[in-house]
Amino acid sequence: MAKFCITYHMENKDCTAESCVVVPLSEDYAKILRAQGADGYLAHPIYSFLHYLCELQGYRFSEICTIEEVKQ
Repeated sequence: MAKFCITYHMENKDCTAESCVVVPLSEDYAKILRAQGADGYLAHPIYSFLHYLCELQGYRFSEICTIEEVKQ
């Protein structure tokens, strides 16, 4: 299973913050992400995931900074 580190910005009324999360993906989805990046087929699920993750942290999702594969 491949792992990807997604670095993103989030904001609330007081500040903007940067965070990251490492997400394991099946090899099928990893191939798609490697080929298309965050703007391809996986854009909607990735943005939805980050939207809810930021909300749980008391922020509003702002943008993806980088998506990098974590080498084992």
